Amino acid sequence: MKTAILCVALFSSTQVTAIETHSNLPITIPETKPTTVIFNFVRGHKLGNAHSVQWSMASNAGIERCEVESTYEAPTGSYSNWYIVGNVNNFNANMFKFADYSVLPVIINYGIVAVLTKNMGTVISDIYTTTIN
Repeated sequence: MKTAILCVALFSSTQVTAIETHSNLPITIPETKPTTVIFNFVRGHKLGNAHSVQWSMASNAGIERCEVESTYEAPTGSYSNWYIVGNVNNFNANMFKFADYSVLPVIINYGIVAVLTKNMGTVISDIYTTTIN
């Protein structure tokens, strides 16, 4: 009988200790502020044998880099194939530029993808530019 009472007392004591230890742990909730990316404009024009793409964002805070993509198809088509033609690192400028020297003599559409810092995702520009070679 003493053994049974001792077991119940140990179980009860262990359970209370576990609850007390858990309640004393600090709870930290990471604060992540969502990054809002607003593209002001995306422009393209012929630059000799290449195409120049320029763009601006309302704020470039929280952006690691921008990927420049191009397609020879309709930019809003559901089956358009977009290809990354280059990257531009965020150097806190008001306007970004990229020169594409691998162009074919046809109509090319360009779009920008903002890559957020700390692997928080990407934001695809809803503005496209079309250049004619």
